[in-house]
Amino acid sequence: DNNDFPLLESEQFSGGVLIDFSGWTFDLDAYVKKIDGLTSFTNGFTSASEDYSRGSSDILGLDFLLKKQLGNYRIWMGYTYNTVEYQFSELADSKFPGNNDITHNLTLSSTYNSENWKFSLGWNFRTGAPFTPIAGFNNTTGDITFGEINSLRLPDYHRMDASAQYRFSLSSTN
Repeated sequence: DNNDFPLLESEQFSGGVLIDFSGWTFDLDAYVKKIDGLTSFTNGFTSASEDYSRGSSDILGLDFLLKKQLGNYRIWMGYTYNTVEYQFSELADSKFPGNNDITHNLTLSSTYNSENWKFSLGWNFRTGAPFTPIAGFNNTTGDITFGEINSLRLPDYHRMDASAQYRFSLSSTN
């Protein structure tokens, strides 16, 4: 109704380039986004509240992809740079990282096919997500005192995946 619950409004500008040349694929996209009318049903992103807090968000990002196929071997690398800042004047005096502010995300992948075999290897790295730390705890009342909103980050995330597949032929005709 735009009184108790604001309308979500967004402005986004994006652009990119895609180039295919000699088996290489290069893709680059950049974007800027401004969102107004965000609501949070929490008090400082920490505990439930009876009122909505109103705010906005600024997002800046860059996506990069590079792929190449060399015979039976295929490799690709993807990278995303992304910043998400929230502004909720009822909760904080200045902007703070959004819950989904994963600043760096890198993925490397390779596959190799040979007759009935397929081998894959992939690695993913990303920076840790922001979170609000606990500044204090009262054992008597159970009250929690929170620190600055999203002022700390979880540890960086790493994952490596490997797989091997073999395709069996169960009949004499293919």
